[in-house]
This record gives sequence, C-alpha cells and structure tokens, in this order.
Amino acid sequence: MDVTKTAVIKAPAYNALGGHVGHLTFDKPQVMSKARAILLALVE
Repeated sequence: MDVTKTAVIKAPAYNALGGHVGHLTFDKPQVMSKARAILLALVE
C-alpha cells in the first residue's frame, strides 16, 4: 500500500478524524480484480 496523502479534519465526521488517499495493489490479478469489484460496490 502506498499512502499518497493523509488529512486530518477539523471536526469528526462519521466517527472519523481524517482520511488517507493512496494506491493498493495485489500481485495476483484475480485478487486485484476481486478487490476492485468490492470497492466499486461500496461506492454505488
């Protein structure tokens, strides 16, 4: 996992005090495909 940026917010939102942005990759294409599908389902 490569974290590009971390941010701390002024007031808690959804029980979070901040957030992280970055890249996550897996060596196996099947695992990468499954992870992508799970993440896309979360934002729909």
